[in-house]
Formats: sequence, structure tokens, C-alpha cells
Amino acid sequence: MPERRCDGRRDRAQNDEDALKDHPAVIDTFVTGAPSKEWGETIVAYVALKDPKVTEKDLDEFCKKHPRLARYQRPKHYKFVDAKDLPFNPSGKKLHYVIKERAKKDFSNLP
Repeated sequence: MPERRCDGRRDRAQNDEDALKDHPAVIDTFVTGAPSKEWGETIVAYVALKDPKVTEKDLDEFCKKHPRLARYQRPKHYKFVDAKDLPFNPSGKKLHYVIKERAKKDFSNLP
């Protein structure tokens, strides 16, 4: 999995994805960088949920308390999606480049 440079630091999306998947309401997640005027890129997460009542605040609080996730590794923005809308290739590998392009459009107005 490629490294990304977000909020001025190097990071791997796998760390964030693994932490978010520890939440009982998360089915799957993709974490990537989205363009940010201030930082170059900021961390965003696409999340498929089992429970639609879970909010961004709930996930952020979970990430704050997660022992393997540093403060700078937490996603700054979340987008809730249906699990079938997450891109995988036929063998089940995550297609991060597809999410990266989607994030450029979905999060184009970040400060």
C-alpha cells in the first residue's frame, strides 16, 4: 500500500483502515488523502456502516481512543457509503486509486 503525505506527515492508509474496522459498526473502509489548500492533502475516510445511526463524531471519538492510531493519523472528514459502492477488483483487492480520484471530487472544497 502506498504512503501518502497528509497534514505534513507521512502515513499509510492501512493503519487508519485497520483502526476504523475495529469499530463494531464498520463493515469496511477506504482511507485516502484529499486535496487541502492548507496542508496539501488531508486524511478522509469512506466508510460502509452496519448501523446508519453512527455519526462522524462517533467515529472520530473512537479513533481518538484507539491505541494504535496517532492523533495526526485520524481522518479529518468522513463520507458514508454503501458497501457495494466501495471499489474492489475481482479478486477482492482494494482499488485505492479509484477512491483517490473520487476524493478529489467529493472533498474538493477543503480548506
